[in-house]
Amino acid sequence: MKEGRTLRPFVSSILRDAKALELPLRNQLEYAFEALDWRIQAQLKKPTAETTLEKFMEQLDNREKVDDVTKNYLKMGQQHVSKQTSRQIIAVESTPRIGVSGTIYGLFSG
Repeated sequence: MKEGRTLRPFVSSILRDAKALELPLRNQLEYAFEALDWRIQAQLKKPTAETTLEKFMEQLDNREKVDDVTKNYLKMGQQHVSKQTSRQIIAVESTPRIGVSGTIYGLFSG
């Protein structure tokens, strides 16, 4: 599955194939669950006899909402770190210090 794509189309195609084999709903859901990567499985409840198609798909949607929030949070964190790093480099480059022995610190030799 490609980055940025949702699980719903992937799972729907698996369910469609399982339904074509005339498998009961529970088996269809288990088949779809087992086709998912283990990291995704770890975030979902394994289908049981009481699991409906709607509940299973709702789980997938909720998981993706959490993923979206997490990705946005991490992206904001990376931007914050990037801004801090660039400020720190500029501060070092623009504010040289002279040590006790007369050595100049904070300038890059190039």
